Order: sequence, then C-alpha cells, then structure tokens
Amino acid sequence: MKSLLISTILVTFLALMLFDSINSGHTGEEHWNFICSSSNETLKDILDCYFDRISPDVREAHERLQQCTEMSQLEIIREHCINREFKTTGKESLIHSCYVKESKTFRRKPDEEEKPSQVVSCVESLPSFQAMKDRE
Repeated sequence: MKSLLISTILVTFLALMLFDSINSGHTGEEHWNFICSSSNETLKDILDCYFDRISPDVREAHERLQQCTEMSQLEIIREHCINREFKTTGKESLIHSCYVKESKTFRRKPDEEEKPSQVVSCVESLPSFQAMKDRE
C-alpha cells in the first residue's frame, strides 16, 4: 500500500525535468530523503517542473486527487513524508482511497516502454540534490 502511494505521489510529483547522466530513472530512497527534507520552496520548484511535463489527462487526475483529499499537492507530499516513518494515519488512507479512483490514469500501460520518472529527472536536475550526492 505504501509503495503504491509512493508511486502515485511520485508520478503526481511528484514527471520532472531533463533526463541527465546521473538520472537513475526510478524514485529511490535517496530521492524521497531529499524530497522530504526539502523546503516548501524547493518542493514547489519540483512540482512546477513536474506539472510542466505531464500530459493534460494526468494533470486533470492530479486536480481530482486534490479535490478528493481537499489537500494541496504540497500537503499530500508532506503527509506522505510524515507517514514514511510512522503508522498509517487517516489522511494517508484518504490519499490512498482518492488515488485508487485515479489509478487508471497513473498506471503504466503494459505496452508502454519503461520511461524514467519525471519526478526523478526534476529532483536530480536540482543543484541542491547534486550537492547532496557529492557529499555522499
């Protein structure tokens, strides 16, 4: 259930930026650690990047997700980050139940070739993510 929520939020987030040489293509723990420790300003930059790159039908699905949860994309991400380390809350359950309604939009089609996550591209293009990677 958590991996479905993570995938959903990242697909929502969280389809971001240019695919560069360090891009792994998949949202991993290091990406979530960066996302969850980022300022609201950085998260807004990532969201802007992502929403600039997604299709209109996915954008509309994100809008419906926000309406269903009565939360902003930023709140959805922050709630997910809180729940990565703690037990599931009612809010996370609400997010999940709203996501399920949109799962056909977010789900990868069987005939689609494997594409890198747009969220990963946006995150990995940020200088602050690059600096974090360089420190490791």
